Amino acid sequence: MEIRPVAPADLEALAEIDATIESNQYLHLDRTGEDLNISWKLEQRSLRTKLIESNPFTDELRFIARQIATGADEGIALTVEHETLPVALLLAQPRPARGTIKLIDLRVDSDHRRQGLATGMMYQLIQTARDAGNTAVRAVTAEAPRQQFPR
Repeated sequence: MEIRPVAPADLEALAEIDATIESNQYLHLDRTGEDLNISWKLEQRSLRTKLIESNPFTDELRFIARQIATGADEGIALTVEHETLPVALLLAQPRPARGTIKLIDLRVDSDHRRQGLATGMMYQLIQTARDAGNTAVRAVTAEAPRQQFPR
């Protein structure tokens, strides 16, 4: 397996990556204080029930991948290929006004998880961001349904 840029020929197969989200844990963010006296605490906690949620390859993601792969738009589109099929995808776009790169999507097929594919792609994204003079890689994560969290 090798991490490489997404090619236009890969675009149709990207939708076949099974990116179903499964987790027994979540990150809890606790904020205390006011104004300039704010502190944050982040800790990993267990969910009451295992979260299993569909994560389809949307038309918006398909469009972004196509724009980057064909060179019509700036960005980073990486894939990992196994036996001629893509099994992982990373999409990111620069935000020059902020000096950052925004991670748009990171998905690994369920049969190929826990092998370091996402970690490898993230390291490559971070290095690309550094080389371009960016100060950070920004990501927005999915939020679990409220009833999943213990009280």
